[in-house]
Amino acid sequence: MENSQDVEQPTAEEPALSDVAGLTGRGLTAARAFLGWSLHDLANYSGVSFSTIRRVEDLAELTPRKEVALKLVLVLQQAGIEFRRDDDGWFVRKRV
Repeated sequence: MENSQDVEQPTAEEPALSDVAGLTGRGLTAARAFLGWSLHDLANYSGVSFSTIRRVEDLAELTPRKEVALKLVLVLQQAGIEFRRDDDGWFVRKRV
């Protein structure tokens, strides 16, 4: 049995690792589209550079590094985006 101190636990400000596991460039582009955000908007809100976000989106299947993904998912979740997984894989939707 694992000790709970050995398992990485999300904080109130940090999404769970399971939330960022499915973030790809394609999902990032979809999330921005739901919100009507430009690349510059996401860069400003997340603190991730414009060039990093553009590179991730250009490589549609690329999953960004954990620390980048956490920043992006946090700001997108706070804006109303959900990252979900079903039998067909990961998808992005806007909370209603």
